[in-house]
Amino acid sequence: MESKVFLSYSREKRGIIQRLKDILEENDITVWWDHNLGVGDKWMEVIAENISANDYFILCISSDLEKKPDSYVFEELKQATDNKKKANVEVDWLIPVVIDYVHQIPDFPIDLEHNLNNIHCQLLFDEHWNDGIDKILTRILPDFTIRPRMILVPPLRPVGFSEKEIKMKPFLLGKYPVTIGEWYKVKNERPIGGDPNRPVTMVTWEEVQDFLHILNKTNSNKSIQNYRLPTEAEWEYACRAGTSGKYGFQGGAELLEEYAWYIENSGGKTHRVGELRPNGWGFYDMHGNVCEWVQDTKMVERTSTHSGIEAITKGGSFDGYAEEHCRVEKRTWLTSIHRYNNLGFRIACDAKKDLSFVINSDHSWYHTISEPQ
Repeated sequence: MESKVFLSYSREKRGIIQRLKDILEENDITVWWDHNLGVGDKWMEVIAENISANDYFILCISSDLEKKPDSYVFEELKQATDNKKKANVEVDWLIPVVIDYVHQIPDFPIDLEHNLNNIHCQLLFDEHWNDGIDKILTRILPDFTIRPRMILVPPLRPVGFSEKEIKMKPFLLGKYPVTIGEWYKVKNERPIGGDPNRPVTMVTWEEVQDFLHILNKTNSNKSIQNYRLPTEAEWEYACRAGTSGKYGFQGGAELLEEYAWYIENSGGKTHRVGELRPNGWGFYDMHGNVCEWVQDTKMVERTSTHSGIEAITKGGSFDGYAEEHCRVEKRTWLTSIHRYNNLGFRIACDAKKDLSFVINSDHSWYHTISEPQ
């Protein structure tokens, strides 16, 4: 059943609201906003009618509302509250969204405390945009699958690749390792570990292939094609981020604790993804936290304890040593059916040549990519 949403916002913020509206509609959500008002319409009657007709009311909270207690946003919220009470609506219809830096939540004609706490106060200003969008879509669409964060890697020639120079095509790579929460959302099974924001571990290379198969099979995003593991060359290229030393940042092992969870600072456990510094291209946790499966494999003799396939792992881990395990070029071959508490993965996908990529200020990519005109 198609969901319908009413957008209530301050006109000064129409740009960001247009962006939100486009993404909702890309996910087959019907959106009504006051831009739909025709010339000569009795605006309050039309708005009241559409508030009643929609399943959800997205309240866009912005800093200018603190100075405009007479804004139509307050009137629309009051109208929605009255309508839902009269109709005895039980669904959690109100979705408050903070869209810029608000010093204090305005005094709205409804208690927002429950809603704000319940959804962790959705944030849509730049550095929280993707997380906020996912929370909104999860609220509205029961079957919505959170897509891993991806960064576009440009089609340049790698510098300092450990074996040979490889001319590679542009591709997208996960900003973080895949998390426990993302694994659970796709596979509908809970792996070992508790915090959904920590990297998933204890997964074999073959189980990862099944995860990717499900992700591709259920993918409705036309801007994405072929979720997969990165090749070793792609992984190294992204990890180096234009550098040529042992690590993907300017400096040596003395700076590693700023970028990686490894044996010296991890406390013997994994940590939430993205807590330390990223490399120059915005990738987190490539030198530590968990080492990662990549796509490269070789065939070996099959035995009762060996699948006959070995795959490469890259990157350091929470129990790794700086020089021995965390260097960019470090490579380990493991049988594809083994699982370890320090081994996870991040995903890659092909970049479509016929698309115009939209990159956020932090170099992250999101699914608002559009076909060139």
